Amino acid sequence: MIFDRVEILYEKFFLAIKIKFSETRKPTFVEFLILSILLEYKDDRKTLKEILEVDFNIKNQILFEKALRDLISFQIIKFKELTLSVGESNISLSINNFIIKDDIRKSFNSESFVISNSNKLYDIKYFFDPITKEPELTKEINWVRKLPKVKLSYKLKQNLINKSFFSKEKIYETVISFIKNNNDVIGNNPNVLDILTMEQQDISSFGNIEKLIKKENIACESSVEFYTDGSFKIRVNNNDLEIMFNSDKELKYEFIKTILKQYNQSLDNVFMLNDINNKNNFYKEVDLLSNINVNSNWNLLLVNDQHILSHEDLLKNNDLFKNMEYIIFYNSKRNSNDVIRKNNKIFYYVGALNSDFLKETTFTYLSNEDKIKSFLVSKIYLDKLETSFPVTYLAKVKELNIHNVLENYFIELENIFYNNLISQDYLISELYFKLLDRFGLIDKAKNSIIKFISESNNLVDDFNSFKSYIKKSKNIELQRIVKDITPKALAICLSKHDDDKKLSLISKIDINSKTSILKIIESIEMKLDINLTYKLIDYLFTKGIDGWELNINDCLNILLNYFKNNLRENNFDENKYKNSESYISHSRTLNMIATMIKYLYKENFALAEDIYYEFIDNFYNILNNYLVINKKYIDYLEVFAEILKEFYKDMFNYQVSYFSTLDKNQIKYKIFYIAANYIGKLEKKLNDHLKTWDESTPVEIKFFLLKLKDKESLETQQLIINNESKLKKALKIIFGTKFDYKPSILSEIRKELGEV
Repeated sequence: MIFDRVEILYEKFFLAIKIKFSETRKPTFVEFLILSILLEYKDDRKTLKEILEVDFNIKNQILFEKALRDLISFQIIKFKELTLSVGESNISLSINNFIIKDDIRKSFNSESFVISNSNKLYDIKYFFDPITKEPELTKEINWVRKLPKVKLSYKLKQNLINKSFFSKEKIYETVISFIKNNNDVIGNNPNVLDILTMEQQDISSFGNIEKLIKKENIACESSVEFYTDGSFKIRVNNNDLEIMFNSDKELKYEFIKTILKQYNQSLDNVFMLNDINNKNNFYKEVDLLSNINVNSNWNLLLVNDQHILSHEDLLKNNDLFKNMEYIIFYNSKRNSNDVIRKNNKIFYYVGALNSDFLKETTFTYLSNEDKIKSFLVSKIYLDKLETSFPVTYLAKVKELNIHNVLENYFIELENIFYNNLISQDYLISELYFKLLDRFGLIDKAKNSIIKFISESNNLVDDFNSFKSYIKKSKNIELQRIVKDITPKALAICLSKHDDDKKLSLISKIDINSKTSILKIIESIEMKLDINLTYKLIDYLFTKGIDGWELNINDCLNILLNYFKNNLRENNFDENKYKNSESYISHSRTLNMIATMIKYLYKENFALAEDIYYEFIDNFYNILNNYLVINKKYIDYLEVFAEILKEFYKDMFNYQVSYFSTLDKNQIKYKIFYIAANYIGKLEKKLNDHLKTWDESTPVEIKFFLLKLKDKESLETQQLIINNESKLKKALKIIFGTKFDYKPSILSEIRKELGEV
C-alpha cells in the first residue's frame, strides 16, 4: 500500500547581493570600429549614425548604440562640455562632440590595447540549502516550489540560520567558484572587488544582513510504502532528505502522522467507513482510495449512497470519476428516479437495489464490455502508529454478471423511460435512453417508444411534439431508433381507426422523409376504394412522392378494378396527375379500352381498329414499365385479362367475318392469315408454359406473365426476346387499322412472322 506523490517542503535561505568587479578585455569589433571612426574620420561634423549608414552601409545600428553607451560608461569616451543629448541617442551626435582620453589615443593602434572597467556590478541571489549544506548562486529560482496536484504535504520545521554560511568569506568563496564556472555570464577573468547587499551595504557583519536574509520554498516528491506488519518506508527524490528522514525516528513518525491526518481529514466528511460483513467476498490486500486506477475504458460507476456522507465532497474527487459518463447512486437518500446532467456526466439516483453484492460494496466500476471492478471503502488500524485511516478492499467478482445483478433495476429503468415519454419529459427520457443504450437494452427502449406512440389517444400532437424534440437531439442512436420503429408504432395506433381516419391522421403527422413515409404507408393495413386512393396519392404528392409510379398501396390495381366495374368512356381525367407518367399512361390506356368497347357496341369497327393500333403500343409500354414494380402483378394482369376478354372476343369475331369475305389470293388476306397463324403457334407455346391459366386469356397478357414469372429460364427469356416485337406487329395486323399492303410487303411479313 503506497502513498504516492507526497510533497515535502522545506526552505532555502537567500540573500540578494551585488558583485562589484573590474574587467579588462580586448575591445569588440563594434567598439573597435566606433573608436576608429572617432579617432581617424576626417569630417568630424558628421554623426556616427550618418557615417555608419553612408560609408559602411549599416542600417541596423542597435549594437553600435549599446557599444557606444558601454564605452561612455567605461569612461573611455567622454562628452565635450555643454554637449546636450536630451531626446536623441548619442549615435545621432556629430563625432566632434566626443573626446577620447590621450592614453587611449596613444595605445589604440598597439597590440596591447585593452578596455578596462573598474565599476561593474552584477546582481544575483546567494542561496543556502540547510539540507544539502550547499550554497548556490542564481539569478532566478531553478527548482520546483510547489508540486502540482498533490493532496498530501509536509513542511519541515526550519532551524535557525547558520551564520557561518552567510559569512563574507563563504559568500566570497562561492562567488569565485561561480565566476570560474560561468565565464559566459560575467566575462573572462573578472577581478572581484567587493560583495555588497542590494542596498550596497557591506556584508562583513551578520547583523547588517540578518534582516535581509529571506526564504524560498523547495518542494520534493516522496512516497510512503506501508507493509502488512504496520512498518513503512519513506522514499524521497532528494537523497539527502531521504537519509535525513530515515535516520531521524522522531521526524519520521511526525511525518507519517501528519500525512495520515491530512488523508483522514480529506475523507472525513465523504465516506462512512464500513466493516466487512463477509470476508470471503473480498481480497485480503488493502489499498488507498487514491490508488484506484480508473481505466480509460471504464465509463459507468455504481455508488452505494448509504456509504456516502457528502455528495458535494465526494464529487470533488475528480480522480474517482475520471472517464465516467454514467454515475448511478443506488440506495439513494434523496428522491429516487432523479437524473442530472453535469460536467459531461449523467447522475442517476435510484432506490434500493435488491443485491447483496451491491449492498456491501461502495464503488462498482463497469468497463465498456461490462467487466466489473468493485471496492468497499473501510478502514485499517496501525498499532505502531496508534491510528486508523480509510482503505479499500477489492471485491471478488469473477463469477459475477452485472446484468443478473441489475435485472430488476432494468425493468424499473424501462418503466421510468416510458413514464417520462408519457409525461413528455423528453430531455429526461433521453438521459434514461442513454443508460438503456449503455447496458445494451435498446430493445427495451424500442418497446417503450412503440408503446408510447401506439397507445396514444392524441396521436398527432403527441407524435409531433416527440418528433420535434428528436429532430433537435444530438443523439444519433435515438434518432435512428425512432426512425426505425415509427412505421410499426403508427401502424399499431392507426389500426384502431377506419381507412379515412388513418389517411387524415397520416397527413397531419410531422414526417418528411420519403423513405419513412413509404415505410409507414406500407406498414398500415388499408383497403382503399378509388376515392381514398386519390386522397392517399394527393397526400404523397405533397411530400414529393409519385404514388402511381411506385404503385403505393397497390393503387394501380385499385385503378384497374375501379375501371373494370365502371367501364365508361373518359372515366379518368388524364390531367388530374399531370406530373405522373404512370397515371397518365394508365388512364390513357384505360380510356382507350372504354372508347374501343363503345365503338364495338356501335359496330363502328374501323374507328375501334384505329384506336387499337395506338392502344397496343400504350399497353406494351405500361406492362414493360410498371408490371415489374407490382407485387401483385398476377392480380393486375388478371384484371386486364377480364377487361379485354369480351373486347377481343367481339373484335376477333368481326375480323374473322371480315376476312372471310376476302379473296384468299388478296395480299391483305394472306398477311392476316400469316399473323393469325403466328399468334396461334406462339399461343400454343405460351399455354404449354402456363398450364394453369385460362387459354382464353389474351395472348399479350400471357406473354407478359411468362416474361415476369419465368425470368430465370434462358429458354423462356429467349422466347420472349424473339417474339415481343413480332407479337405486337401481329396484333396490329389482326386488330389494328387495315392498310392496303403493297405486294412487296408480303415476303417481309412471311419472313418476320413465319417462325415463333
